Amino acid sequence: MTTETGQSIDATEITAMPKPNTGWFTASRVVHGLLALTAFVGIAASFYSMQFEPAAAGDKAIRGFAGAFNTLSYFTMWSNITNFIVLILVALNPARNTTFFRWIRLTALVMMTVTGIIYALVLAPLYAGKTFPPMSTLSNDIVHYFMPWATIAAWLVFGPRPRIFAKTFFSVLILPIIWLAFALTRGAVYKHGFRNGDSYPYPFLDVDKLGYAQVTVNILGIAVFGLALAAIYWGLDRLLSRKAIKSSEPLEVTDGSADPTGGA
Repeated sequence: MTTETGQSIDATEITAMPKPNTGWFTASRVVHGLLALTAFVGIAASFYSMQFEPAAAGDKAIRGFAGAFNTLSYFTMWSNITNFIVLILVALNPARNTTFFRWIRLTALVMMTVTGIIYALVLAPLYAGKTFPPMSTLSNDIVHYFMPWATIAAWLVFGPRPRIFAKTFFSVLILPIIWLAFALTRGAVYKHGFRNGDSYPYPFLDVDKLGYAQVTVNILGIAVFGLALAAIYWGLDRLLSRKAIKSSEPLEVTDGSADPTGGA
C-alpha cells in the first residue's frame, strides 16, 4: 500500500483509526478517562486498606507503612498501575503511536488478563466466605474483577490499532520479571507479613513451602501463558486493523512510526 505521498508501507502497520474530529475520538477519551479514574480509586483503596484499616479475622498481614509497602509485592498492583498509565495516555491521545506506547499497551493488556484469570481461577477460591474491611473489598472488586475485563473491552472497541508487532512481543515479560525479582527478594529478606503469615504474596510463589525448583516451574508456566496471550492479542490486533481499513469510516493513515502529537 502507498500513502498519498507515494511512500510504500505494509498494510498491517498503518494507523487505521478515525480522524481526531470524529465522535470515536471523543468517546475513547471519555471511556479511557473514566477507566483511569476507576483504576486510581482501586489502587488507592488498596494502599489505604493496608495502611489504615484493621485486619479481618484470621488476617495476619501487617498494617501501617510496612503493609502499604507490601502491597507492591502483588502482581495485581503492578498490572493495575501499568494499566493506569496506559489509560491516561490513551485518554490524552486516543491515536497515540510510539515505540514506548506499543510496548506498554501490550504489556498492560497481558498483565491485566493474567491478573483477572489467575485471581478468578486460583486465588479467589482461597478467600471464599471470608469477610474483609470495606476499602479492601472495594479495591478487590475493582482491581481483580472489574478492571481486567473493562480494559480488554475498551481495547476491543477503541484500540488504538494496529499497535502490536513482532518486535514488542517478548518485551511484555520485562515488567513481570522486575516484579518477580522484587517479590522474591522481599520474601527472602523480610519474612512474613502477608495474610496467612507467609513471606510471599502468592501460594505459587512461596519459596519457603515449595522450594525454588517448583516456584521456577510455576513462574515459567505463567510466563508461557502470558506469551500465549500476547500472541492472541497480536492476532486480534491484525484482524481488527484489517477490518477497520476496509470499513467506510474516514481514516487517518500514517506509517505508524510516530505519534503525530508527540509524547510517549
